[in-house]
Amino acid sequence: MSETAVELNGVNPSIAGRNTEVVPKSSRRRFTKAYIERILKELDDAPHGETGKILRREGLYTKTITKWKKDREHGKAEAKRGRKAVPQEDLRKRIDKLEREAASLKRKLYQAEKIIEVQKKVSELLGIVLPEEEQS
Repeated sequence: MSETAVELNGVNPSIAGRNTEVVPKSSRRRFTKAYIERILKELDDAPHGETGKILRREGLYTKTITKWKKDREHGKAEAKRGRKAVPQEDLRKRIDKLEREAASLKRKLYQAEKIIEVQKKVSELLGIVLPEEEQS
């Protein structure tokens, strides 16, 4: 056996000193609506020059605060996650719905006109005189 590959208690010395602990991967921070509101209120009430201290304490960046303020101005309480809806898709869905509704109404109108035609023919056969239609 060679001297370089000597094992102590069944462990290879070349890996004996390695740290094999699995360290959890850090994840992206998520802020609750209440937290965002609290920080924005605190920043609004802070005297001039104190905002940097608050941002350092909370570990936030000015870009994040700017985005939160912009969302607040536009009425967005909390940013939604995932793909943003494309307005054309929403319009296309609405157009499709209206086209189906128009087709349904056309079928009903056609059916109503046929029923009226039959009623006129029946009244002619029975000799019932119908009042003349008003002309518009």
